[in-house]
Amino acid sequence: MASCAPFKVAFNGQPEDIYARVKVMIDGNGGTLEGDTHSGKFSVSVPVFGTVKGEYTIVDKEAVITITERSPFLACQTIENFIRKNLDKVDP
Repeated sequence: MASCAPFKVAFNGQPEDIYARVKVMIDGNGGTLEGDTHSGKFSVSVPVFGTVKGEYTIVDKEAVITITERSPFLACQTIENFIRKNLDKVDP
């Protein structure tokens, strides 16, 4: 399994807002989220590519996400783009 360099995602609102969005996004895709509004870990199954695992920290208006495990056939940029594109669309 491969990993990715950390990336930052800026957001509006409070840390509770981004945490709620991430939780809905991960739960909605059959994954697990362990943590709180400061930091934690997640795991989600991706059809064909297996499982993506990562860690996050939330500081002020920014989430720092690090993908710790992924299929080498699933590009880091693809994961980052998916998160950036869909995070704002999720209602907490």
